[in-house]
Amino acid sequence: MLQSLSNEGVLYYEGALDNLSEELSLTLDEDVEKIQMTLAFFSKYGLIQIDEEQNAEMLQVHAIVDQETDWARYKRQQRSSKKLDNVQSLSNGCPTEKELEKEKELEKEKELELKLKKDIEKRDTDSLLTDFLDTFINFSSKNRSKRAVATAEFIKLPSFQREQALIGAKNYIQSYQNEHPDDETGQYSVNAVNFLSNMMFMDYQEEVKAETGYDDELGF
Repeated sequence: MLQSLSNEGVLYYEGALDNLSEELSLTLDEDVEKIQMTLAFFSKYGLIQIDEEQNAEMLQVHAIVDQETDWARYKRQQRSSKKLDNVQSLSNGCPTEKELEKEKELEKEKELELKLKKDIEKRDTDSLLTDFLDTFINFSSKNRSKRAVATAEFIKLPSFQREQALIGAKNYIQSYQNEHPDDETGQYSVNAVNFLSNMMFMDYQEEVKAETGYDDELGF
């Protein structure tokens, strides 16, 4: 059958030998008897038709070739469709220009929010630090020389402890004044640096009120 494909399904008898079977036997390098049996089988079941000139036409070749062509066409269309699907899939997976612009805007907004947050934290820190230092310096001038070191210690604190440090400073000084009314300059008080480094402010979170000297029992 393959031998006939180049001739549109026809095996031509060339006349070089006595019959077509012998020529096919020589061409295919097969026994003549096998060739004769094969041709007889094909002829019996309508797969081959031998004309008067001993040319054999393979009746199924055209149908098989057409079928193969249809199948090849189907596979080609299938591959083409698959490629288009892959391209579409890749296209869907890639962000569009509008989406990229939106992402950039969101990133800018996040950066701006972060900057504002840092600015607010810095302003809060500066405000708390100023109040803390002023509280100690106004109480005792000896803290003026400790200003730089106290500032460094204050900045080391977490943000939530900075406010606690200020509260503790005010309560400590009020407590000291209550206990040592004669030491108006705070000569023997703890300086701002030690107050921070030793975390003393944690012991003075409760409000301390100034003592007025009023005695409830005496009434004056």
